[in-house]
Amino acid sequence: MATSKDTLLDLQEQETDNADVWQSPEKEALARRRENLIQYFRGFIAETFDKLRVASAEETDQLRLGIQHIGLTEQEIGDWERYRDQVAERQRQSARELSQKLHAMLDRANGEHFITRESKKRWLDRFTDPSLNYKTKEYFVNNQMPSYLTAWEQVAEKRKKLLNDPHFKMLTKEDEPQLETFRKGKDFLDLHFEKRTDLNARIEGAMIAKARKIEHLHSKAKSSLETAASAGAINRDRLGRWLLNKLQKFPTAMALRDFVDHQLPEYIKIWMKLRTEYDWVEAKMKEKSVPQGFNQLSPEKFLLLHYPQRRSYVEQAKQRLNLTEAPSPREMENLKLGIRHALDAKEWDDAEELLRKARALFAQGKGVDRDRFELDSMERYLKGFRTKEQQEQQPMKDAGETLEQMRMAYDQIPAPLQPLYLAAMNDPDKLGAIASCTYNRVWCREYGYLTDDREKELEREATSETQNLARAGKHRKKGLDNVKLGVVTDKQHDPAVRRYDEGEWAPTIIHMPPNTHQHFLSILETRKNNHAFRYWTTLVPTGVTYEEQLHLVRNVNWVLKRGTRKLKEQGLMFTLTGHPPSRN
Repeated sequence: MATSKDTLLDLQEQETDNADVWQSPEKEALARRRENLIQYFRGFIAETFDKLRVASAEETDQLRLGIQHIGLTEQEIGDWERYRDQVAERQRQSARELSQKLHAMLDRANGEHFITRESKKRWLDRFTDPSLNYKTKEYFVNNQMPSYLTAWEQVAEKRKKLLNDPHFKMLTKEDEPQLETFRKGKDFLDLHFEKRTDLNARIEGAMIAKARKIEHLHSKAKSSLETAASAGAINRDRLGRWLLNKLQKFPTAMALRDFVDHQLPEYIKIWMKLRTEYDWVEAKMKEKSVPQGFNQLSPEKFLLLHYPQRRSYVEQAKQRLNLTEAPSPREMENLKLGIRHALDAKEWDDAEELLRKARALFAQGKGVDRDRFELDSMERYLKGFRTKEQQEQQPMKDAGETLEQMRMAYDQIPAPLQPLYLAAMNDPDKLGAIASCTYNRVWCREYGYLTDDREKELEREATSETQNLARAGKHRKKGLDNVKLGVVTDKQHDPAVRRYDEGEWAPTIIHMPPNTHQHFLSILETRKNNHAFRYWTTLVPTGVTYEEQLHLVRNVNWVLKRGTRKLKEQGLMFTLTGHPPSRN
């Protein structure tokens, strides 16, 4: 397989072989400038990909391909030189700083015995994965790794504190079977983070029980919880923390005995019932399919949730499994569908706003008892799952800060999508519809409905299918509609795409080649507030990789949507430069 170095050397040899063709001094000067560019980008690739491993293989391949086709014109050479001087150098420096920052954090974590050398290597391997693009790695280092480091440190410091507690020396293996693992630093650090955290709690609980002379109650409670964990009702790696909480909550032996004998068995019954409901939901999804947009949780991830989260997950899964046909055209049904899709996409601001609208509609007498039950269930899901996500989303305090964050987010949008986003930036509904359609591609990839090859195959087939749909102007209620923008006249795009107002309940894929975003904007004019359209329509922009769209969906969309709402509240509009203009 040819490396980046091989390819660029081939290009240089080609230049040497053809040197006698270039006669004019102007051409010779351009050739020298091109050779300088090639030399520069050879070093750029060697550092960002081969050495630092910050760039992805795909990003590197795109750059390599571009270098191979630099034309000998002033325009092309000048464009590449400006890219080198104004963009690439900044990217190179950012790559160095990002790599240094990660290594510094991991070196500290390993040096202070928060993690093992092997764990450090695994984190570095994750960072250098060539399938992950730069923006994903940047987000990981800047937004996720610091919180991991803090958590590792807290667990390590907690262990030190417990080891130095006089009561620790009184413990035996009968009190805690993993006592030796806890005592030996290397063995402790070899455990997964969740297990380390819980072992701390198990040791602390055993120390409290020993000090209060209630080992028999502590042992009885542990035995009951272990039985429940073996049955899959709760997560074994959370038992220590859960029981420690109860030991601290019930300070007397009498209160703890009442809890262990009477309340704990009822808790376990409830957990078992919920696990049975979860298993039923899983069986139905396996029998049919995962509902459109829904984030299915594995048994392991399900048990990592706290009980209220598990309860709301099962409620939502059951409701979604019942959505087998298009809902009635009631406004309430449209709003509920929008809430569900916002919850799927973790667009918490949207879900909250739509819930507010639905509650107001219900207060006007435009709802039934089932609506209230479903709205309550969705609100529980929002409250249960929102907290951790919101901690990473800093508030926008004023117009200046809002605009700054939006511009930073806009710079992270893949180039083929920037014109589409820019045109919708001052219309929260249109921007929301775009965000939904971009999320749907990510969901389809995660659940195997789309792959690179499948997307290419569908795009090849889409031209004739789009033309047929445009001529017919009618759509099936079921089955995939495969649409490509730019292959019919401007006016034919609207009839080629489902409106989702006549009972259609099936997916639509829209391929958006370069310079066709205006057609998608026109389609949104009459569909942006139709949540069935948002729920079922997947946007696949040509030239935007899945990884780029994943970063867009996870890290960019929410910033732009929140910012657009903030600016609108203040009567202002988004702009790429200068002060935000007034909407008036």
